[in-house]
Amino acid sequence: MNENEQAWRPEAEVRKKILDIWQVMKDCVYRGCHTDGILPGGLEVRRRAAAMNKNQLKDDEYNNYEEWLKCIKKGGDSFKYIMDWVSCFALAVNEENASFSRVVTAPTNGSAGVIPAVLHYFILFCDGNDENKIIKFLMTASEIGCIFKKESTISAAMGGCQAEIGVSSSMAAAALTEALGGSQKQALMAAEIAMEHHFRHDLRPYQRFGAGALYRKKCNGCHKSDYCGSISHAGRS
Repeated sequence: MNENEQAWRPEAEVRKKILDIWQVMKDCVYRGCHTDGILPGGLEVRRRAAAMNKNQLKDDEYNNYEEWLKCIKKGGDSFKYIMDWVSCFALAVNEENASFSRVVTAPTNGSAGVIPAVLHYFILFCDGNDENKIIKFLMTASEIGCIFKKESTISAAMGGCQAEIGVSSSMAAAALTEALGGSQKQALMAAEIAMEHHFRHDLRPYQRFGAGALYRKKCNGCHKSDYCGSISHAGRS
C-alpha cells in the first residue's frame, strides 16, 4: 500500500495525509464522547456516548485528549471494561455522524465508527500509541477496503449492511491482526472471518427507525473485529 501511494506522492506527504486522517478520527471520538443532547431528526434519540464515557471514568479529571487516554488506561484491562470502551468510541463517532459533524468515511459515513473504535482499542490496550504503528494500521485497513470496493461494493444500497458494517469490520480486523504482528495470510483470514459474520445482514429502515439498530450493529462490528484479529493472530482459525 505504501509503495502504491508513493507512485503518486512522496512518502513524507503520504505519512502526513494519513496522520491528518487519524487526527480527524481522534477529534471525532473525543468530541462525540463529550457531547450530550438529542440527535436531530425528530425521533428524540438521546446521545449515549457522553453518558457512557462519564460512567466509565467516574470522577477522573482531564483537560485534553492525551489526559483522557491516560484516565482510560488507569481503569484496568478487564474484558467488560475494554468492550464498553470500544462500544463507547463507536457510538461517539456514529452520533457525530448523525449530528452532521465531521467524520472519516471508513469506508462510508454509515460505518465510520468501526475503524476509529478498533484503532483506539489498539493504542490503549495493545501498546499501539505510536505513529508508525498507526500508519501501518490505517494502510492495511485501506487496502482491504480497496479490495472490497473494486471486487464487490461498499454501498449499503447495493449490498445491505454487510457492505458497510461488514467491510469496515473486515478492514479493522485485518488491520488489527497486522498491527499485532500477524502475517498477510492471517490478516486476510481475519478480514474473511469478520465479513463471514455479516453475511445476509440487511436493514430496511422505516421512517429512519432503523438508525438505532444500525448503531448497535456498528458496536457489534467493532467487537467482531477485535475477536477476529485475536483468533487469526493466534492461529486457531
